[in-house]
Amino acid sequence: MKVVHQCQTTIGWQAVPVRSSDGSRTYTVHVNPWKNVDENLCECKAYMYHGKCRHQKLAFDKVCGWHGIVGPEQQTHDQRKIGICPRCLGPTIRQVYDE
Repeated sequence: MKVVHQCQTTIGWQAVPVRSSDGSRTYTVHVNPWKNVDENLCECKAYMYHGKCRHQKLAFDKVCGWHGIVGPEQQTHDQRKIGICPRCLGPTIRQVYDE
């Protein structure tokens, strides 16, 4: 077994605010945990009518998604000790993997 740290953004759906193209509105996009941009859910009209919008990709790019196995950033000893993501400096969680 191996203990691996990963950013908390890799667990569950993430609600991400994204501004409209004219800046008059902010939409909430729910970014899925399996990293498929097309599966992200947006509250804008384009998504409601077409099932796709530009906000999906913009929100996806805002979610860290760092994982200790994939990296590429390496967590320092101190970051690992206190549970800090080396990419976004947010909290990490520990997962146990069978090798």
